[in-house]
Amino acid sequence: MATDTNLPTFSSRITGTLVQVAGGSSSKLIFSGLIHTVVALILLACGSTVAYIGLTEKQTALIGLAVPFILVGLLLAATGVRRFRAVSDHRIYIRAGPGGVVIGVPTNKFSNIVRLDYPFVVYEWAWKDIRTWYPRVTRINGIPTDRSLVFEGTKGWRLSVPLLYFAGSQSRVTDDLNRAINRT
Repeated sequence: MATDTNLPTFSSRITGTLVQVAGGSSSKLIFSGLIHTVVALILLACGSTVAYIGLTEKQTALIGLAVPFILVGLLLAATGVRRFRAVSDHRIYIRAGPGGVVIGVPTNKFSNIVRLDYPFVVYEWAWKDIRTWYPRVTRINGIPTDRSLVFEGTKGWRLSVPLLYFAGSQSRVTDDLNRAINRT
């Protein structure tokens, strides 16, 4: 990607000339949205069944047991909807150049998930403001569950950008980002 000399370039007042390192991945977002939606439907079905049984047999303990299933199911359904909405959005990108990096990504605040809101944030830094950056893999019981790029700033800030939204593997995005940085 970033090695092609015919790549479209973008201009930024802070970072100068940039090339596209990674764009949005519709296949990853559709797959993630489907998984969230299916799990949400299963939890909602289980929760509503338990609540129905609790209501018909007048057992409040069963109703109390159903509430977490329903709440988690609704949150997963909301996340699935947000992932489907992101499929065709062109505001998801990583652009970089010798002067800096610009990243457009949706926010994942809890209040936005609940309201089905889909705001975006654009991070833009010159390389002199970034102390280091590195790829990170989060594992649970040895199974990779999240891949991200972590940027640490000279003023103590730290941002982890999930690669779920971007096309390409973590190693490809990292390699393309390094090529874009070293471009002359």
